Amino acid sequence: MALATELMAAGAAAGLAKQIGQGAVSTIAGAGTTQGGATAIVSSFTIISTAPSSSGVVLGVAGGAPPQMIYNAGANTLKVYGNGSNTINGIAGSTGVSVATLKALILVSSGTGWIAVGTA
Repeated sequence: MALATELMAAGAAAGLAKQIGQGAVSTIAGAGTTQGGATAIVSSFTIISTAPSSSGVVLGVAGGAPPQMIYNAGANTLKVYGNGSNTINGIAGSTGVSVATLKALILVSSGTGWIAVGTA
């Protein structure tokens, strides 16, 4: 998939490019043990390089956001939290969903929540 910046360089409008293009890959570490202390996701494609025990990441606001891809390369299961009251598959954002080590999660914005599909 093309990066949003590549689409804009080719003449696509910025808003459209951000919706259909991928963000640059971001590598971050999980943090905290709750939604409030989790590391914020800053790209549409994120690799979690380090996942300390019980750590997590928090998504951006769901409404109209581009799809998110998260890969857990860390040694522990990672918790992915919704932003504020945003849900993930109907689960409260503050509860979050788990992503096992060496597994991925793809999330699509749907109103005030996210629909997530994970790897087996």
